[in-house]
Parts: sequence; structure tokens; C-alpha cells
Amino acid sequence: MKKSVWVVLGLSLLSLMGCGDESQPYQSTTPQIYSEQGDAADDSTLAYYHSVSVELERKDVEPRYQDLLDKCQQVTEYQCTLTSSYLNTDRYIQANVEVRILPAGVNDFLALASLEGETKNLSTTSEDLTGAIVDNDQRLAMLMDYKKELLDLKKISGQDVSALVQIASELAQVQSQIETAQGEQAKLKQRVNLDVVSVSLYSYEPTSFMTPIKDAGNGFITNLSESIGQAITAVAYLLPWLPILAIFVYVLRKAWFFARRGKQKENS
Repeated sequence: MKKSVWVVLGLSLLSLMGCGDESQPYQSTTPQIYSEQGDAADDSTLAYYHSVSVELERKDVEPRYQDLLDKCQQVTEYQCTLTSSYLNTDRYIQANVEVRILPAGVNDFLALASLEGETKNLSTTSEDLTGAIVDNDQRLAMLMDYKKELLDLKKISGQDVSALVQIASELAQVQSQIETAQGEQAKLKQRVNLDVVSVSLYSYEPTSFMTPIKDAGNGFITNLSESIGQAITAVAYLLPWLPILAIFVYVLRKAWFFARRGKQKENS
């Protein structure tokens, strides 16, 4: 019985090693670009990425940025998830919002982004994940079969402590690999089921003659307080060195005095 257990276990290990090289995911390096989503969005193995740039009036950029954040949070039927956001309110105001959202909500999200604005760039790219999905599913099925074989071996191993220990160790490794494969499967499904939408908002509206003056006036108190703070910090650093500087100056003056006195004696 002991020999049969180890023979079957060894064959199972060889089977797992032989299939391991086929589990490398395939990633497309030449994604296709579409002007609009169309029928290709129904393909269950394509992951879509939409990008749009919208020029707005300066006063509308920040409110539109907040509108997009609110829409992603409030419209739950589109399963929207915010992945990144950015807002710059300096002289050249700009913002960026990137979300994952169901294909049904892409048009609404883009319509809100471009409302009362001028769309400058709009693109859709897709990545074919067929190879990655198939490879991962096959690997997961193989690992589940191997786990079942190990559990069957555990039942027939009886009181063979050495075999039980070996099987338990192998089961732990297989379970870890199964969880990794399941996590990758969930990630691939998310990439296929939810489109990525990236919206860039900006304004090239020229500033008025008074804008730099207003900006300087608004920052006057802040700049003044920072300058005072820096001056106080400089004094704090300088105080410990004052006695040393005083001694150094005193020594220099004494040396200069004696040198001058000696020169006067020579002249006389």
C-alpha cells in the first residue's frame, strides 16, 4: 500500500510539472483602436480602455471634476469604481478622473464629461485577453484535479505517517496556487466586465492682466508669515554660534592691534 501511494503521488507531481510551462499568460502587444465601442463590446474576452480630453471654461473645470466623482459614487447600477483622480487649480487648471465602469455606463459618463465643453481627443482601445483567460482556467482546473487526487491519496494512505506528512505539505502548496489562480481569474473577469474610462479636463483660457496681481495679493499674508518663520529659524540656528564668532573677532582684533603696534615701533 505504501509503495502504491508514493507511485501515484510521484506521477501526479510529474503531471503537474509538465503542465506548468503552459500557464504563462498571453498579453496582446498590439491593441486595436475603435472610434466607438460598437458590437465588439459584446466579446467576452476584450478589455476596453476609453480616453477623452475635454476643454472647458476655467470656472467649469473644478465643478465638472466634482460632478464626475459624484456620479461614480452615486450611480450604483453601473458598478463604478474610482481608480485615480487629480485636480490642479493653479494658473493652468486641469483635472483627471479614471474609473472602472460597466459598458452600459460609459456613454453617460463621457456625456457628462463633455457637457458644455469641446471634446479634443476621444479614443477606445481594446486588449484581447483570450489567451490569458484560457491559460488561467486550464491551470485552475488542473490544480483542482490535482487537489482531488491528493485528497484521495490521503484517504488510502491509512496510518502511514510519512505519506500523510508529504501529502499535507503538497496540499498546502496546491491550495496556495489555487488561490493565486482564482485571484488572477477574478482580475481578468474584472478587466473584461468593466471598462476603464479616463477623462482629462483642462482650460486654456488666458488669464487677465489683473490675475497675477490678485494671486500675489492673495498670497501676501502667507508669504509674509513664511518669511518671518524662516527669519526666526535662522536666528535660532545662529545663536549658538555667536559666542564663538565673538571670540574669533576678538582674537583677530588683538592680532591686528599687536601687528600694527609692532610696525609702528619699527618705523620709529
